[in-house]
Amino acid sequence: MYSGPATGTGTTVYLNVYDLHTANRYAHTFGVGVYHTGVEIAGNEYTYAGGAGIFAMSPKVAPGAVFRESIRLGNLVDAPGALRRALDILRPDFGPDDYSLVKNNCNHFANALVIELLGKPIPSYLNRLASFGSFFSCFLPADMTSQAPVNQEGGGGGGAAYPSVQRYVGAPTPTYTAFGGEGMRMSQGPVKSARNESEIEKREMIRQATLARMEGGGGRVGDGGRGTGAGTASLS
Repeated sequence: MYSGPATGTGTTVYLNVYDLHTANRYAHTFGVGVYHTGVEIAGNEYTYAGGAGIFAMSPKVAPGAVFRESIRLGNLVDAPGALRRALDILRPDFGPDDYSLVKNNCNHFANALVIELLGKPIPSYLNRLASFGSFFSCFLPADMTSQAPVNQEGGGGGGAAYPSVQRYVGAPTPTYTAFGGEGMRMSQGPVKSARNESEIEKREMIRQATLARMEGGGGRVGDGGRGTGAGTASLS
């Protein structure tokens, strides 16, 4: 399962950081931003997404994100055993259906994994927006908060998960589609409800009645738009 470079003091652990929005160019200066992270150990990058759960992929090529930097966190002694124990501990809390954009995202997983391995957290600015968002999560639709911006699908090139690692991390379930449902075909208009049809019929009856009154001499429109007669009607 495990392969990769190691030194006399252990295997180096890196935190790979990605930008999820161009605003990070400015927000990063102020200690905020929208980020994706993965923990790289011995040539494999471990991360987390809704629908996939914990999975491994090639480093620095997360689909849908732009690689920013790799932060060296420290060295890990007995990396294979330590990694196996850490993932066994974390897997129940980071299952395929446990993802939340503000409460249980990829940065939460990276932080928990690094704490288990090295006993220290990742930089706090990487998940600061999620911390803010957790206070307002009750106002957000469930579908919005359950979708991961980076998932296992669409890895492309060297981004696919290693089969040997994938068997250990856990077989993933299919990831969610970002925009699910039947939707509306581009060639069709929106479906009219019974209420909309009733309003249209009512407007048409009023229009016909108004025209009939005007033709019968009940009123005319002219003189700069002023009506003369019993009354006028305005249709919009």
